[in-house]
Amino acid sequence: MTTTKNEILKSELFQITRGLLLGDGNLQKPKTCKYYRLRFAQNELRKDYINHLFNKYRYGLEDTNIGEFKPLIRQYKPRVYNYSTKVNKLLKKSYCFETRISSAFNEHAEIFYSDQSSKKKLCKDLTCLYNLITPISLAYWYMDDGTWPNKKARSFVLCTHAYRIEEVEYLSEILNNKFNLKTNLGINRNQPILRISAKSYNIFHELIFHTIKKIPSMKSKFPFN
Repeated sequence: MTTTKNEILKSELFQITRGLLLGDGNLQKPKTCKYYRLRFAQNELRKDYINHLFNKYRYGLEDTNIGEFKPLIRQYKPRVYNYSTKVNKLLKKSYCFETRISSAFNEHAEIFYSDQSSKKKLCKDLTCLYNLITPISLAYWYMDDGTWPNKKARSFVLCTHAYRIEEVEYLSEILNNKFNLKTNLGINRNQPILRISAKSYNIFHELIFHTIKKIPSMKSKFPFN
């Protein structure tokens, strides 16, 4: 299904979409379509997170002509499906939703799907990411790909395994220079990860906690007290 040319995401949703695409979210473009849709899935442990995002995207388009919000999702609620784990073949539940196809995702597609393939690939000019990463997008990026590996410490990790080393180095540079965080590149399973130092805890908390505290299941990823 096609869409009108100049649809616009709500400002907050535009920032959320950046964070999701830095993390687990993905855009899809059916072969017969010119524009993209967003798809997002989480396991049942993060059901509150998927419901939170579903409600954010449900009426996520601005209609500047009438000053109202237009629907972006046609589902009544997130869909549930079963899957089997790779290691021990346990049956698990996952929840997902997808938006309708919309030109509102064009700017994100140019950055995260630079070769127009079905797999995410950052554009060559990474400098555009500097202005795209905001506290809101950082919070959703962390909720997707962040971990709190040592509950006795207040250091964190962004699991950037899908990125090239030079891309992770640049993302680290953005976080250091823009937000005064202390981050550096690490290696896990022969792939780059982004470590956030415990020395940055107060700054990191101030940047993202207001957003993530709304999602109870995120207590396992960040200290709530």
